[in-house]
Amino acid sequence: MEVPIISVLKEHGFANFKEARKWAKENIAGDYINPEIGNVHISGTAIEKYLSQKAVEQSDNKDIHLSALRILPKVIETSIVGEIHSDKNNNDNIKDIVRVFAAIKIGGVLYRVKTTVKRYNNESEKTKAYSYEVTEIELLEGTHGNDISPLHRTTNNSITIAKLLKGVKKNNSSEDILSVSQIVDANGEPMPVYHQTNATLYVNRETVEVTVPAGILKLEILDISI
Repeated sequence: MEVPIISVLKEHGFANFKEARKWAKENIAGDYINPEIGNVHISGTAIEKYLSQKAVEQSDNKDIHLSALRILPKVIETSIVGEIHSDKNNNDNIKDIVRVFAAIKIGGVLYRVKTTVKRYNNESEKTKAYSYEVTEIELLEGTHGNDISPLHRTTNNSITIAKLLKGVKKNNSSEDILSVSQIVDANGEPMPVYHQTNATLYVNRETVEVTVPAGILKLEILDISI
């Protein structure tokens, strides 16, 4: 599976953050559909947070942060789920926190956009895009021309999940998000294994890990044929 790369204009066109806030509230506030988690809402309150000094400092620089703001709805619509975990403050109103990832290209440079989404226990409460940050995807040495392996392949239009999530850490952990999966497809991609629920299982040779609202469920594999 590959993730589409969204091309973004390098010149975001905002004279200042005030102008960016006004534009965003008029143009991108609303509901957007992500194939994996459904409806995601961008609120006016969230837009204020996106453009706070603390939020902007999480990205590589303010200009790429503002460039990504222009296409944030498309980012949400093309993002893949990287991790689901509980709220760090144990807020009873929050069902879980979903970290989703997309790829964008600004001025010929690839960037990863991590959007943090909050889902609520109250079904009437909309799932919200809480924050986003933009960081450069470092290209590996020796990945030029015909030396590019399937695991790290990128095209002008897409990037592999392995490349997009390379080096991304789990929440409050030094362990990579992709480290739980050792079964891969022909392209070296972590392989999802489906069963008769909506959950996706990432497996290794000894255990199955299932992301569920309460955390991670581990099941021992007694026998497996691959």
